[in-house]
Amino acid sequence: MNLISKRIIQVILSKPAPMQIPRTGERAKSVDCNVLYVRTKDESWSMLIDSANDKGLSGKKWQGEQTDDIASIDYQELKNSNTYLDITHFYNIYDFKFSSLKAYFFRSILPINKFRVLLDKAGIFAANRKKLVRTERMETLQLILERTIDDMNYKVNAVSMMNLLHSQIWVYHPDRNRQISYNDLLLKSLMKTGELKLVDGSYQITEIALDTLSSHELELKKHKQTLNQAKAITWLTLVLIVVGVIQAFVASKSG
Repeated sequence: MNLISKRIIQVILSKPAPMQIPRTGERAKSVDCNVLYVRTKDESWSMLIDSANDKGLSGKKWQGEQTDDIASIDYQELKNSNTYLDITHFYNIYDFKFSSLKAYFFRSILPINKFRVLLDKAGIFAANRKKLVRTERMETLQLILERTIDDMNYKVNAVSMMNLLHSQIWVYHPDRNRQISYNDLLLKSLMKTGELKLVDGSYQITEIALDTLSSHELELKKHKQTLNQAKAITWLTLVLIVVGVIQAFVASKSG
């Protein structure tokens, strides 16, 4: 691994995430931290990285039922085609995910994502919180559907959803019981609207979920089109303002 990549990793690790990351309210506005995982495409193991040196990375490793609190991996092993980086930058109320150091550099070290947050606050990428909550429901359904495609007998409950929706760092944080309670409410909500059914104490997906996901995808496309139109109008307005300022300046000089 070259020196630039090692330096980017140091920047990522210089802002470690706490065990509990506020995602709403006033406390979330001051959040600026990172979570770095090394994962395998075959899901055989994953490692939560907390430190780095000249030879490699160190952290907590999960492999099947085994947990190793102190593990390490050489930089050379990161070149393995089965291995990849999973980086999440928690900034303000936003979660930015990256699968490479290059992407993290251009979007988080360079202030591209922070600029997008400023635009969002200005209303250019406006999206209400209700839409975000609904999106979470749809993401949960999509994950359950993908697992069901692989295993038609797949069932999920509030506890197993911790592994389905969140990384291990959430499983072990002190507030996990509250998260499990939320998962239980989410599953019951999906059952009430018909997307899930209760089978032997766990939940299975129903055919209704396919229609729900399809309708959501159409609405999401319309929502993106609306946002794109808003962005275009905003940028056009900014350009017209700049042109107007230049014309006024030229007029004042010529006068």
